[in-house]
Amino acid sequence: MPTPSSRSVRNISLLVSAALIVLIGWGLWRESPPPAFIEVVDQSSEFEGVLIQRQVEAGGVPGGAEPKVWPRPLQREALDVQAAQLFYPGLRNNHVFDPFSYVRREANLNAEVPFPESEDGVWRLVTNSAGLREDQDILGYQPDVRILVTGDSHTEGVCANSNSFPNVLEAMLAREQSPATVEVLNAGMGSFNFYNYLGVLERFRHLKPDVFVVAVYGGNDFYKNLSLLRFFERMPPPQALTYDFKLAAASTKKAPGVIPQELGQVVYFIDNPQDVELAIDIACSITSEIKRLSAEVGAELVVVYLPPPLAGQPNFYGEGMNPVLVDLGLKGQPVSVSDEIADRWLEFLKRNEIEHLDLRPHFGAEEQPLYWYTDHHLNVAGQRKIAELLKPIVESLL
Repeated sequence: MPTPSSRSVRNISLLVSAALIVLIGWGLWRESPPPAFIEVVDQSSEFEGVLIQRQVEAGGVPGGAEPKVWPRPLQREALDVQAAQLFYPGLRNNHVFDPFSYVRREANLNAEVPFPESEDGVWRLVTNSAGLREDQDILGYQPDVRILVTGDSHTEGVCANSNSFPNVLEAMLAREQSPATVEVLNAGMGSFNFYNYLGVLERFRHLKPDVFVVAVYGGNDFYKNLSLLRFFERMPPPQALTYDFKLAAASTKKAPGVIPQELGQVVYFIDNPQDVELAIDIACSITSEIKRLSAEVGAELVVVYLPPPLAGQPNFYGEGMNPVLVDLGLKGQPVSVSDEIADRWLEFLKRNEIEHLDLRPHFGAEEQPLYWYTDHHLNVAGQRKIAELLKPIVESLL
């Protein structure tokens, strides 16, 4: 039987690699300073061979037949280190393989990160013995309140641990819950998507969290899911992916973070409109499994939707993105596809009675910027705003 063309397979590998641009720039170092810009990583040749091999092993016929139920049944398989490296290139450096979440940070990191926008011009990246973005190790006993939080690089925080919204939330709750012991664990990490969020709960279910908070980032989470979905279900590659890595790299230098944080996903869905439904489908499928497992563990589930800067605060960030929009041929085109996907997914949460917080109206009403201009991650004010909004929701569930 015929195998997929090299051109088609290269397209899917570009999809996978494009989805991995997030956080590469500040995530792959130990004690040396991070690079000035986010690094674009092209692993297309390596992934091409793996995908062809998988399809040959399946008889040469790509999988991915449309399921008869919606959302689709979740299909996964165990990834070994070699396979995981295709999706998480940080594993080739100082990131650590995890059989549940596929990747995590190295334990006991303590590195200074130069960052001009931060108050002191630097912040320190610190991890505990579990590789979490915490200054302290996980408590050795069951506290009165334990909250497990996961998300991508926005949740992990481009800031000191004490300024991330999980840690700010912990401080707020601790003051009001005293003398009860409160522990909020930040298990977020750059490059995470829905599959990783589920894996975090699987990894830490033994901690018996009272609440599990999942912060979904609308700028790239929906299309990052698709690379793993295509791999697990042996699906054919997307029909098109027009922007290349040279263009992405050039645009990223004009406005660091714009491609990985928001516009990469927009370009992908403009070129592959048929994948919009697929993205909604797999997001709802994984969310359903997270809901099921949360109930099994005994944790209340709270889902937070974090919009990208253009959707969250266009008045602050729209003008700075214009040069990149021109480069990518998006000037004058609608870039609302991420909002449309988010609306459909959030409606699914509402129908299934999943507690959720849509940050768009709250961020839109703010009179101060809530993302760093440098790389479009949440800034300290944005982190605090999320903690303030989460606090009454979490308290109502305790």
